[in-house]
Amino acid sequence: MSQIQIQRQSLTEIIFLLRDAVNPNGRDHGVIQQRLALLNRHPYYYCYLLHILIHSINEDIPTRERAGSLLINNIGNNFNQIQLDVLNYIQQSCINALHQPDIYTNQSISAIISSIMSSLAMRGQVHNFSDMIIDLIYQLDSPNMQVLEIFLDTLIMISEKVPRELDQELKGIHLLDAILTKTINLISHPNHPIRQRAILLSSQFIITKPPTFVRLLDRIMEALLPLSSDTHPGVKKEYGKMVAAILELFPEKLSSHLHPVIEYMVNATTDPNVEMALIASDFWLKYAQQEYYYEELIPYLPRLVKALLKILVYSEKELQALAAEDGDADDPINIFTVNETMNHHYTPKSRIKSSHSVNTKKEYSDSDDMYSDDSDYVQNALNIDSLCITEKVDYDDDEFYSEETLRTSCGTTIEALSGTYGATIASIILKELRSHTLYHEDWVIRESGILALGATAEGGTDPISEHMPELIPYLLKSMNDPKPAIRSISCWTVSRFSRWLATQCNKDKSNIKKYFEPVLLCILQRLLESNQAVQSCACAALVTLEEAATSLLIPYIKPILVHLNNAFAIYKGKSLELLYEAMRSFADSVQCELNQEPHISILMPPLIAKWNQLADDDPNLDYLLECLSPITLALGPGFIQFVEPVLTRCTKLIESTLQGQALADKYPDEMLPPNVDSLIAALKLLSGIVRGLGPKIEPFVSQTSPPLLSLLLTCIKDPVSEVLQITFLLIGDIAVAQFSLLMPYIHPFICGIIQVLQNEEYFVSKSVFNNALWALGEIVLRWGNEIRPYIPKLMDVLVRLLIHRYHPSAVNENAMITIGRLGAVAPKDVAPYVSYFMRPWLEISLSVEEGEEKDTAFQGLCAIIEYNSTDVQDELLLLLVTISSWKTPSPQLLAGLINITKGLHRTTEQEKWDMIYAQLNPQQQKMISDKLSD
Repeated sequence: MSQIQIQRQSLTEIIFLLRDAVNPNGRDHGVIQQRLALLNRHPYYYCYLLHILIHSINEDIPTRERAGSLLINNIGNNFNQIQLDVLNYIQQSCINALHQPDIYTNQSISAIISSIMSSLAMRGQVHNFSDMIIDLIYQLDSPNMQVLEIFLDTLIMISEKVPRELDQELKGIHLLDAILTKTINLISHPNHPIRQRAILLSSQFIITKPPTFVRLLDRIMEALLPLSSDTHPGVKKEYGKMVAAILELFPEKLSSHLHPVIEYMVNATTDPNVEMALIASDFWLKYAQQEYYYEELIPYLPRLVKALLKILVYSEKELQALAAEDGDADDPINIFTVNETMNHHYTPKSRIKSSHSVNTKKEYSDSDDMYSDDSDYVQNALNIDSLCITEKVDYDDDEFYSEETLRTSCGTTIEALSGTYGATIASIILKELRSHTLYHEDWVIRESGILALGATAEGGTDPISEHMPELIPYLLKSMNDPKPAIRSISCWTVSRFSRWLATQCNKDKSNIKKYFEPVLLCILQRLLESNQAVQSCACAALVTLEEAATSLLIPYIKPILVHLNNAFAIYKGKSLELLYEAMRSFADSVQCELNQEPHISILMPPLIAKWNQLADDDPNLDYLLECLSPITLALGPGFIQFVEPVLTRCTKLIESTLQGQALADKYPDEMLPPNVDSLIAALKLLSGIVRGLGPKIEPFVSQTSPPLLSLLLTCIKDPVSEVLQITFLLIGDIAVAQFSLLMPYIHPFICGIIQVLQNEEYFVSKSVFNNALWALGEIVLRWGNEIRPYIPKLMDVLVRLLIHRYHPSAVNENAMITIGRLGAVAPKDVAPYVSYFMRPWLEISLSVEEGEEKDTAFQGLCAIIEYNSTDVQDELLLLLVTISSWKTPSPQLLAGLINITKGLHRTTEQEKWDMIYAQLNPQQQKMISDKLSD
């Protein structure tokens, strides 16, 4: 270090630049940044930065901090270009600095020095900076509290970045053993900042599980667990986090300490410190997800439930924040939003997924009156001609309140616990809700109870089911509550019972009028609210109900369409996105029943209006395209009147996106890449149109300009897996609908498919492989033996996909189907490959459900065996097992199975046949004997 001399003139110049860099009113910042960047070429520039940070004590703190941050960034970005003597200078200077008393007067400077040392360890590897690490370890014995805090902080940073590298011996010292041994002693230190840091340092090794940590974990636990009585908030937080992490990754280590830990966490659940309560909530979430200690928690569930239900209530702080936001302290609707209350319990399919059925207990004394009220509402709602929107539309464009809160975390925890403890916890929750929460005079309390009821739906179906005759009317009444927050949460909660509703209606049709119809129509009524949060929750609830109800919706197609149509007039922002999702789900549920002129006349006008209104670069167009895709499939021929303009625009969108991407690739510094979501959405919509119209699509596709098929040739070279996935789906759809459209492009399509299937980079998305294999199989069936020139390359890649044990099973299965289809059209050319694929082919086929694809694949196998029965002999037993597994083969396949069974019997030595036949079970023997006797 003594060989590096700091020159005063150079030092002054750099300080001058750094001053200007941190001064918002200084010289041109662009010029300053350029000059600082040029200094990176100076071999000792980093030494000057460190000198300014540590030794320029008369300089202002922001300038010194900027010097330190520049050094950290350069170590991260340019480590391999830093000279060895400079690295040694930095290491030794940092060690020396942490031994200087005046360095502790400014926490930000000492923190930057610690960060520099951790960056050295991460970029340069621990063994190259052993002096630094060993010095840090020695200082853990320091009696000076400031020294101890700084050195612990530095080791925490290093351990966070390179925990595994510390588990080694350097210069006679085993680093991690020494760190943990000293840290164990510090866990019980009388100074609370030291205790807190010691726990945090120990916890850095939980995830990576280095052997030394695992060996010392029992000692760490012995030192840690007595801190359950520690009252300092910082220590409590680190204790809670570490115990939760140990439960997740080393649950067996808690066996002898479990009850005190559970007791601690039950109390921590209602800790006044929100962060501590969040930690406790996370602990219970992990507890519900692990396999240990199921019975041990049951005695604590009543207390835990009370604590969790208490947390679900809006806090005063939340109510005040919403009062300021909404101007109404008594009506904080924005605190309940799709992001907050539904984020953990309900995620839309692209954004929304269906919920599970529900459980709950409750008694409602006025059920008869409620049913009569609902019947009146049902009759009014079914009167489509009188439907109108009377509320004044009042929108707020601000983003929904989406910050993670203790309330949302608690809801997630209740859901997870109900999924694990089912009826046990559901009964406890229902008892609390029925006796207190659901009928409380304070709407905030009632709202929390309804949320808890929905969260409990993950488990405990039986105890909830017996109270549904009271709960459904209660929720319907709540969906008409004066408070928007109550209406919103009630929409979500009632949707959580969708599967139960569908099941009950399928069991007993009288339940349609009793339960399903009132729920559906009440949700539809909520769709037309002016409050955006209620709109969003109603849309999400409708999606969930649609996915569970499917054909139950058919009698209500018209009222649903009318309500959706009216919603288009008032929705925007996130509500509109969810409305599109509701329409998509509706089309998926009722399918071809939607293809009736009265329905089309209601459904399509608002969609076409949006289509004409939105520009090509409008992000909302993507949602519309995604919405139209299942609608086109459901309408089928009924969509033909809209095909030409939609197909033309989609083709233009694909063309412009591909052109934009080409320009961005050519001029990456000047052009931003286009929005690939538009390309994907357009391809999805075209797939729906092609499937819906079938052969009728031919004149529309053939007239596209530029030709759609030529654009797809570019798409199959796209590096984005989502683009490839939908492109291959569309190619397969076109092959099925009108194969002649592919013929001018068949060679590059086949070559493109082979290239993708050979590229392991696409392994991350099994859907790319699956769709490519499916499209290839559809092409093979229709092109026939013209595929023969490509068989060598195809078999090479297909056999690899078939036998690759790391591929998802769906990829193996699709490869099996495609090989069979190749055999169906060109058996003589596939036959020489039998020895390479027969055993894995047969094994995989046993896990594939019977259907048209498997049937045609087996017909191909039968044809292949006719040309090469010799190579089948080694797998004769497995082949006979597979043949006997067929329950409902098509007539064509049955004839093929009989034929190859007889052929194999003729060509196999009787002794060998008898030996193999004897290994079959009686049912399999009968199946084979029946085929031999036919």
